[in-house]
Amino acid sequence: MSAYLAIASTLTLLHPAPENTIDTIAAITVPIRGQRVDGIVYILGSANHPAFDHYELHFSLDPNPTDTWFPIVLAGAKPLDNSQLGQWDTDSISTGTYMLRLQVFAYDGSLPNEVIIPGISVGADPEPPTPTLAPTIAATIKPQPVATRVLVIDSQTGNNTLPFRNLFSQLREKHDYSSTFVNSAAYSVAAFLTLGVYLQLRKLIRPHVRRLLRRVRSDLRRP
Repeated sequence: MSAYLAIASTLTLLHPAPENTIDTIAAITVPIRGQRVDGIVYILGSANHPAFDHYELHFSLDPNPTDTWFPIVLAGAKPLDNSQLGQWDTDSISTGTYMLRLQVFAYDGSLPNEVIIPGISVGADPEPPTPTLAPTIAATIKPQPVATRVLVIDSQTGNNTLPFRNLFSQLREKHDYSSTFVNSAAYSVAAFLTLGVYLQLRKLIRPHVRRLLRRVRSDLRRP
């Protein structure tokens, strides 16, 4: 029995039992890469370390060539496991693609453990479905008959000039060409006589008008 105890003790010394240690954990489970979010976003995950001091959450544009990050949580004081790490208010930022970063710091001053989730779409609406065009129904136009005037011809005499005679009579009644000619001649004679009277009066009146203008000018020049 003592031999078995000695062997067990030797094995224990060679292979000591593992200590209860906490592995370093830095994980974001929500939101995931490629997810669309808006409003208040609840960030879920884990932040743990054997020498835990605090954790920090940041966001930035994706891509981030200038390595510029904006804070969400600057001093997460408690280690967390599958819990809410922070709240991200996306109403104050513009529409676009962003990424999240979680950093877990230790009190021994070692480099932080971090995880980055890229490709998070903020406020981008999904593409609208392509509208389906309704089939076009071709309209059928039915031709309407056109009324035509038929010229009646006397079957016995074959004379079809009666409508033309009636038309000439109507035109002659509506337009009295002789009276129109007389009126035009009278207007021409009246216009000619009026012009002649105006020329005669002009010859008689012009000398008197000139004398009157000379008198007015001489009166104006007198001091």
